[in-house]
Amino acid sequence: MLIVHLYNPKDVDLVHMRVSSIPSLGLSRLTHVQKLCLRQNQINRIEGLEPVANTVIDLDLYDNAIGHVNNLESLVNLQSLDLSYNAIKHVKNIDNLINLTDLYFASNKIARIENLEKLTKLRNLELGANKIRVRPFFSPLDE
Repeated sequence: MLIVHLYNPKDVDLVHMRVSSIPSLGLSRLTHVQKLCLRQNQINRIEGLEPVANTVIDLDLYDNAIGHVNNLESLVNLQSLDLSYNAIKHVKNIDNLINLTDLYFASNKIARIENLEKLTKLRNLELGANKIRVRPFFSPLDE
């Protein structure tokens, strides 16, 4: 699937479109995209986001088949990340996403989450319906 538009949108919404691969979307054509919504598709790997790395601030991969959190390090301006309803067991590799304010991992298979200490802008963290047995250590938020 190749995205071809006559304009360069800021919001791209491809919900329930049977997308199985992010690279197949041809994101290099979208130089201004800020919100990328790929909910309810068949994506099993996070990859191919480099073309939108500097502009995307909201990435929604809710309800796909993603098993690992990786290949996000280039998304330096990301503020919101939704990986709810996937098959993730372990959350790591997000400590460089220092602009995150909203992080959603509801209804996965997460037993362990680590390296959140650097996410000082984080205000919303959703971990409901996972397999976490011990509450992760969080420092108190500044008042």
